[in-house]
Amino acid sequence: MAMRIEELVERVDRLPVTPSVHARVQRMVRDADASVRELSEAILGDPSLTAQVLRLANSAAYGRSRTVGTVSQAVVLLGFETIGRQVLAPAQDNPTERGAGDGAFDFGAFREHSVGVAAGARLLARRAGHADEEAVYVAGLLHDIGRVAMAEQMPVELEEAVDRAWRLRTSLVEAERRTIGFTHCRVGACLAARWDLPELVEDAVAFHHGPDLTERHNLETRMVEAADVLAKAMSLGYSGDDRVGSISKRTRELLQLETDELEGLLEAIRAESGQLTAPEADGADQGENPVKGAAKSADAIHDR
Repeated sequence: MAMRIEELVERVDRLPVTPSVHARVQRMVRDADASVRELSEAILGDPSLTAQVLRLANSAAYGRSRTVGTVSQAVVLLGFETIGRQVLAPAQDNPTERGAGDGAFDFGAFREHSVGVAAGARLLARRAGHADEEAVYVAGLLHDIGRVAMAEQMPVELEEAVDRAWRLRTSLVEAERRTIGFTHCRVGACLAARWDLPELVEDAVAFHHGPDLTERHNLETRMVEAADVLAKAMSLGYSGDDRVGSISKRTRELLQLETDELEGLLEAIRAESGQLTAPEADGADQGENPVKGAAKSADAIHDR
């Protein structure tokens, strides 16, 4: 009997953390000289740690009247000691040592893609004069978190979906619908709601492949949509399929993206995501990317 989405989400307590990031953050929480900004930036290098910190900050134990939407806010609220005790200590029991080519899910490539999308979303937010770049970064970082939950709880089914996407040259979302009956977008959105993550994160997770479907955080979701396309075009990590789409016409209009700007934006995203991941080597071979043939011209990204 196929697993229901509610059952899957109920089973997920926490997600795998990149060991190198975990070690770095652990050193920082013990360092009296480390600043809130430094610790926040380190946490923001890993999707799972980011989700767990925000989950704790928004839990009933802290009784906040407003949602904590950024890691820097969460670090101030929780404090270094609490993060070390309630986030890092449990995470030690669920690290990831996955390397490139490890079955259907490569955590290192997933993290690289997530950071690439986050960097792109933040650059687009900055370009638009958005009031909270970090909140948009977080939405980009967590946009594919449902893929991790599916890899942990239903690896065989996910592998079938990935294989279908490769064979038929279709999107992972379409392959998931056909083989599983629900998508990583739905799983991630349900997980975000269950963990009381910000509504912006929930919307970006649910609708980054279809931003026309949401009005609540439409502009920010479109930033994540565009950043996702751009990260795939540069083969930053791996998003589950090798199909590079185009940025939708409405998104281009709202973000005022012109074709002649895209080459510079691509380079800026590559540089920023490289800075975010370079200090923490995941052990994966960075010389080869699992996405074959994903490089795409700015004109093609902009053609829909």
